[in-house]
Amino acid sequence: VEKLNTALSKRVEGVILASREAERLLRLSDPRFQGGIIHMPLPFEDRWVNDFLERRYFSFIGHAVKAKGVDIFFKLVEESQKEGADFEFLIATSSNISKCVRSLSSPARRRLHIINERFLSNEMIDKAIGASWGIIAPYRRVTQSGVVPVAFMHGKPIIATNKGAMPESVVPGVTGFLVDNVDCISEWLIKMRQLQRDYAKLSANCREYYLKNFDSSLAPIYLKRIIENQSRNM
Repeated sequence: VEKLNTALSKRVEGVILASREAERLLRLSDPRFQGGIIHMPLPFEDRWVNDFLERRYFSFIGHAVKAKGVDIFFKLVEESQKEGADFEFLIATSSNISKCVRSLSSPARRRLHIINERFLSNEMIDKAIGASWGIIAPYRRVTQSGVVPVAFMHGKPIIATNKGAMPESVVPGVTGFLVDNVDCISEWLIKMRQLQRDYAKLSANCREYYLKNFDSSLAPIYLKRIIENQSRNM
Protein backbone atom coordinates (compact mmCIF):
# COMPACT_ATOMS: atom_id res chain seq x y z
CA VAL A 1 0.00 0.00 0.00
CA GLU A 2 2.79 2.40 0.88
CA LYS A 3 4.58 1.72 -2.42
CA LEU A 4 1.35 2.26 -4.33
CA ASN A 5 0.65 5.55 -2.55
CA THR A 6 4.18 6.77 -3.24
CA ALA A 7 3.77 6.00 -6.94
CA LEU A 8 0.36 7.67 -7.08
CA SER A 9 1.64 10.83 -5.37
CA LYS A 10 3.58 11.63 -8.54
CA ARG A 11 0.37 11.65 -10.60
CA VAL A 12 -2.20 13.44 -8.44
CA GLU A 13 -3.07 17.09 -7.89
CA GLY A 14 -3.79 16.72 -4.19
CA VAL A 15 -3.90 14.31 -1.28
CA ILE A 16 -6.02 13.88 1.84
CA LEU A 17 -3.95 12.94 4.88
CA ALA A 18 -5.03 11.91 8.37
CA SER A 19 -1.96 13.19 10.22
CA ARG A 20 1.05 15.46 10.09
CA GLU A 21 3.17 12.31 10.31
CA ALA A 22 1.62 11.15 7.03
CA GLU A 23 2.60 14.47 5.44
CA ARG A 24 6.16 14.15 6.76
CA LEU A 25 6.49 10.69 5.21
CA LEU A 26 4.95 11.89 1.95
CA ARG A 27 7.48 14.70 1.63
CA LEU A 28 10.27 12.32 2.61
CA SER A 29 9.30 9.84 -0.11
CA ASP A 30 8.55 12.53 -2.72
CA PRO A 31 10.38 15.81 -1.93
CA ARG A 32 9.19 17.32 -5.22
CA PHE A 33 5.49 16.86 -4.49
CA GLN A 34 3.69 20.13 -5.34
CA GLY A 35 0.06 19.08 -5.00
CA GLY A 36 -2.43 20.35 -2.49
CA ILE A 37 -2.60 18.78 0.97
CA ILE A 38 -5.75 18.53 3.05
CA HIS A 39 -5.62 17.25 6.62
CA MET A 40 -8.73 15.29 7.54
CA PRO A 41 -8.96 13.04 10.63
CA LEU A 42 -10.61 9.66 10.17
CA PRO A 43 -14.35 10.23 10.75
CA PHE A 44 -16.41 7.64 12.66
CA GLU A 45 -20.15 7.46 13.29
CA ASP A 46 -20.92 7.98 16.97
CA ARG A 47 -21.73 4.57 18.48
CA TRP A 48 -21.23 5.57 22.11
CA VAL A 49 -23.80 4.17 24.54
CA ASN A 50 -23.44 5.14 28.18
CA ASP A 51 -24.46 1.80 29.64
CA PHE A 52 -21.95 1.91 32.51
CA LEU A 53 -20.06 -1.28 31.70
CA GLU A 54 -17.70 -2.38 34.44
CA ARG A 55 -14.17 -1.23 33.68
CA ARG A 56 -11.90 -4.26 33.94
CA TYR A 57 -9.28 -4.37 31.22
CA PHE A 58 -6.35 -2.69 29.57
CA SER A 59 -6.96 -3.66 25.98
CA PHE A 60 -5.16 -4.18 22.69
CA ILE A 61 -7.48 -3.72 19.71
CA GLY A 62 -6.77 -4.51 16.06
CA HIS A 63 -4.15 -6.28 13.97
CA ALA A 64 -1.71 -8.19 16.15
CA VAL A 65 1.52 -7.53 14.27
CA LYS A 66 5.00 -6.44 15.33
CA ALA A 67 4.58 -2.95 13.87
CA LYS A 68 1.66 -2.54 16.28
CA GLY A 69 3.78 -3.84 19.17
CA VAL A 70 1.69 -6.92 19.96
CA ASP A 71 4.83 -8.56 21.38
CA ILE A 72 5.10 -5.70 23.89
CA PHE A 73 1.46 -6.17 24.88
CA PHE A 74 1.97 -9.86 25.64
CA LYS A 75 5.18 -9.06 27.49
CA LEU A 76 3.20 -6.56 29.54
CA VAL A 77 0.62 -9.23 30.39
CA GLU A 78 3.37 -11.59 31.56
CA GLU A 79 5.49 -9.11 33.48
CA SER A 80 2.58 -7.44 35.26
CA GLN A 81 1.53 -10.67 36.94
CA LYS A 82 5.15 -11.43 37.87
CA GLU A 83 5.29 -8.06 39.65
CA GLY A 84 2.05 -8.78 41.47
CA ALA A 85 0.05 -6.05 39.72
CA ASP A 86 -3.69 -6.70 39.72
CA PHE A 87 -4.29 -5.61 36.12
CA GLU A 88 -6.49 -7.58 33.74
CA PHE A 89 -6.01 -7.50 29.99
CA LEU A 90 -8.02 -7.99 26.81
CA ILE A 91 -7.08 -8.47 23.19
CA ALA A 92 -9.59 -8.20 20.36
CA THR A 93 -8.11 -9.13 17.00
CA SER A 94 -8.71 -11.09 13.82
CA SER A 95 -5.01 -12.01 13.63
CA ASN A 96 -3.59 -15.42 14.48
CA ILE A 97 -2.24 -14.99 18.02
CA SER A 98 -1.89 -18.67 18.98
CA LYS A 99 1.91 -18.42 19.22
CA CYS A 100 1.69 -15.35 21.44
CA VAL A 101 -0.86 -17.00 23.72
CA ARG A 102 1.28 -20.15 24.06
CA SER A 103 4.20 -17.98 25.17
CA LEU A 104 2.31 -16.90 28.30
CA SER A 105 2.60 -18.67 31.63
CA SER A 106 -0.60 -20.13 33.08
CA PRO A 107 -1.01 -17.33 35.68
CA ALA A 108 -0.57 -14.66 32.99
CA ARG A 109 -2.94 -16.44 30.64
CA ARG A 110 -5.67 -16.32 33.28
CA ARG A 111 -5.39 -12.51 33.33
CA LEU A 112 -6.02 -12.21 29.58
CA HIS A 113 -9.47 -12.18 27.98
CA ILE A 114 -9.29 -13.05 24.28
CA ILE A 115 -11.67 -12.08 21.48
CA ASN A 116 -10.18 -13.72 18.41
CA GLU A 117 -12.58 -13.95 15.50
CA ARG A 118 -11.97 -13.88 11.77
CA PHE A 119 -14.33 -10.92 11.51
CA LEU A 120 -14.79 -8.49 14.39
CA SER A 121 -18.08 -6.63 14.32
CA ASN A 122 -18.45 -3.05 15.50
CA GLU A 123 -20.55 -4.36 18.38
CA MET A 124 -17.77 -6.70 19.52
CA ILE A 125 -15.19 -3.93 19.37
CA ASP A 126 -17.47 -1.46 21.15
CA LYS A 127 -18.14 -3.89 24.01
CA ALA A 128 -14.45 -4.68 24.38
CA ILE A 129 -13.51 -1.01 24.53
CA GLY A 130 -16.46 -0.19 26.77
CA ALA A 131 -15.26 -2.73 29.34
CA SER A 132 -11.77 -1.23 29.39
CA TRP A 133 -9.95 1.27 31.53
CA GLY A 134 -7.97 2.25 28.51
CA ILE A 135 -6.27 1.12 25.32
CA ILE A 136 -2.67 -0.07 25.09
CA ALA A 137 -1.12 1.03 21.79
CA PRO A 138 2.58 0.07 21.75
CA TYR A 139 2.92 0.97 18.08
CA ARG A 140 6.40 1.08 16.58
CA ARG A 141 5.28 2.98 13.48
CA VAL A 142 1.93 4.53 12.63
CA THR A 143 0.61 7.31 10.39
CA GLN A 144 -3.04 6.89 11.34
CA SER A 145 -5.05 4.61 13.57
CA GLY A 146 -8.71 3.72 13.50
CA VAL A 147 -8.40 2.59 17.11
CA VAL A 148 -7.85 6.13 18.37
CA PRO A 149 -11.17 7.62 17.20
CA VAL A 150 -13.18 4.63 18.42
CA ALA A 151 -11.46 4.62 21.81
CA PHE A 152 -12.06 8.35 22.24
CA MET A 153 -15.66 7.88 21.05
CA HIS A 154 -16.21 5.67 24.08
CA GLY A 155 -14.30 8.00 26.37
CA LYS A 156 -11.34 5.67 26.76
CA PRO A 157 -7.83 7.06 27.25
CA ILE A 158 -4.89 5.62 25.36
CA ILE A 159 -1.40 4.72 26.51
CA ALA A 160 0.80 4.77 23.42
CA THR A 161 4.38 4.93 22.32
CA ASN A 162 5.76 8.38 21.61
CA LYS A 163 6.09 7.58 17.91
CA GLY A 164 4.59 8.46 14.56
CA ALA A 165 1.20 10.12 14.66
CA MET A 166 0.27 9.07 18.19
CA PRO A 167 1.44 12.30 19.92
CA GLU A 168 -0.90 14.27 17.65
CA SER A 169 -3.97 12.99 19.51
CA VAL A 170 -2.67 11.24 22.64
CA VAL A 171 -1.86 14.25 24.78
CA PRO A 172 -0.14 13.35 28.08
CA GLY A 173 -2.42 13.94 31.04
CA VAL A 174 -5.28 15.02 28.74
CA THR A 175 -6.32 12.10 26.52
CA GLY A 176 -3.86 9.52 27.79
CA PHE A 177 -0.15 9.03 28.25
CA LEU A 178 2.92 8.47 26.09
CA VAL A 179 5.66 5.95 26.78
CA ASP A 180 9.14 6.94 25.63
CA ASN A 181 10.78 3.51 25.88
CA VAL A 182 8.52 0.91 24.30
CA ASP A 183 10.50 -1.97 25.85
CA CYS A 184 10.38 -0.60 29.42
CA ILE A 185 7.52 -2.54 31.04
CA SER A 186 7.79 -0.60 34.30
CA GLU A 187 7.05 2.62 32.40
CA TRP A 188 3.89 1.07 30.97
CA LEU A 189 2.77 -0.06 34.43
CA ILE A 190 3.32 3.41 35.91
CA LYS A 191 1.20 5.00 33.16
CA MET A 192 -1.54 2.40 33.68
CA ARG A 193 -1.79 3.28 37.37
CA GLN A 194 -1.86 6.98 36.49
CA LEU A 195 -4.67 6.34 34.04
CA GLN A 196 -6.77 4.60 36.67
CA ARG A 197 -6.26 7.43 39.15
CA ASP A 198 -7.16 10.13 36.61
CA TYR A 199 -9.75 8.16 34.66
CA ALA A 200 -12.74 10.49 35.12
CA LYS A 201 -10.87 13.54 33.80
CA LEU A 202 -9.16 11.65 30.98
CA SER A 203 -12.38 9.97 29.87
CA ALA A 204 -14.26 13.27 29.61
CA ASN A 205 -11.39 14.79 27.63
CA CYS A 206 -11.31 11.85 25.22
CA ARG A 207 -15.03 12.06 24.54
CA GLU A 208 -14.74 15.81 23.90
CA TYR A 209 -11.76 15.26 21.58
CA TYR A 210 -13.77 12.76 19.55
CA LEU A 211 -16.70 15.12 19.16
CA LYS A 212 -14.44 17.97 18.01
CA ASN A 213 -12.29 15.96 15.63
CA PHE A 214 -13.54 12.50 14.65
CA ASP A 215 -17.35 12.65 14.74
CA SER A 216 -18.82 11.82 11.33
CA SER A 217 -21.19 14.79 11.72
CA LEU A 218 -18.14 16.94 10.89
CA ALA A 219 -17.99 15.43 7.39
CA PRO A 220 -19.65 18.46 5.68
CA ILE A 221 -16.93 20.71 7.09
CA TYR A 222 -14.18 18.46 5.77
CA LEU A 223 -15.96 18.05 2.43
CA LYS A 224 -16.11 21.83 2.08
CA ARG A 225 -12.34 22.00 2.52
CA ILE A 226 -11.86 19.43 -0.24
CA ILE A 227 -14.15 21.29 -2.64
CA GLU A 228 -12.52 24.64 -1.91
CA ASN A 229 -9.06 23.18 -2.40
CA GLN A 230 -10.08 21.61 -5.69
CA SER A 231 -11.60 24.89 -6.88
CA ARG A 232 -8.34 26.73 -6.23
CA ASN A 233 -6.44 24.17 -8.31
CA MET A 234 -8.78 24.29 -11.30
